[in-house]
Amino acid sequence: MKIYKEYLQWLKNEGKSEITIKGYKNNMKIVSDYFWNKKFEDVNLTDLKTLKRKDLNEFRYYLNNKGNKANTIRIKFDSLLSVFEFLIDNELIEKSSDLRMDIRDIKKKIKDSKREVKKAMNKEDVEIIFEEIKKIGGKYKSRRLLLFNLLVCYGLRKSEACNLKISDFDITKGELFVLGKGAKGRLLSITEITCDLFRFYLEDRDSMTYAKNSEYVFVSRKGGKISESGLTQDFNNTIKDLDLGKKIHPHLLRKLTATQMYENGLDVLLIKSVLGHESLNTTQRYIKTFEESKISSEDNVPFKDIKFI
Repeated sequence: MKIYKEYLQWLKNEGKSEITIKGYKNNMKIVSDYFWNKKFEDVNLTDLKTLKRKDLNEFRYYLNNKGNKANTIRIKFDSLLSVFEFLIDNELIEKSSDLRMDIRDIKKKIKDSKREVKKAMNKEDVEIIFEEIKKIGGKYKSRRLLLFNLLVCYGLRKSEACNLKISDFDITKGELFVLGKGAKGRLLSITEITCDLFRFYLEDRDSMTYAKNSEYVFVSRKGGKISESGLTQDFNNTIKDLDLGKKIHPHLLRKLTATQMYENGLDVLLIKSVLGHESLNTTQRYIKTFEESKISSEDNVPFKDIKFI
């Protein structure tokens, strides 16, 4: 019995996102090729029942010798673990063939034996990335400059950036409305540079036929708002040729923003409000939230001295 279709349906029923499911599929392609020299679509119950703990350990050593990072190896085992969760949940294998405990145990050893040191981002990295965006140029230059400015200067979440509408910008007042988690809104004071980047982007955006009639700031080629995965992919494409010596992703920019705000003298509680953290008092909503979470001065905005334009 082949498990491919049933397994994917089980993942959907478990509420896994399309991105997660795609990741599991890609990882299981590697797993299937290593253990059975076949495509994941062709793997059957008999194949899975033949696996032993020693096979898992050998796979771990194989990935390690290939130069895979610890987290990459753990992700492969996470995918295999999900397959066994599916098998047990649907009573397709006996307990004697259940390798879940073995997989979890091996994952712990991976974590203990090889843990990459995470290097923090700094101002120099921000400057390098902005220079790279300028160097790449092209029709997406103004969009990338505005998006990166919003992520690193105001700590927007990916979802918040994707949901931004043109009407959320009030460049006359120098304000930006951001709708965060739990439909909580916050109003941010934005710099003149951000306002200029927004103006420049709108000028370029008007030449994009697929974006003309959209209310969203960042638009996909299909005319809808850009997806979080699309945003991440574009960000990765921007920095792929940079040798920064560290792994950088959009959420890391948010953490850097908080650090820089603190170093600029902004009160910690106000930083939480500005970033829309869930730890805020749930009674802070609407007008009250807008007023209390608004950055009162450009002096507190991180990286305002960087020449974005």
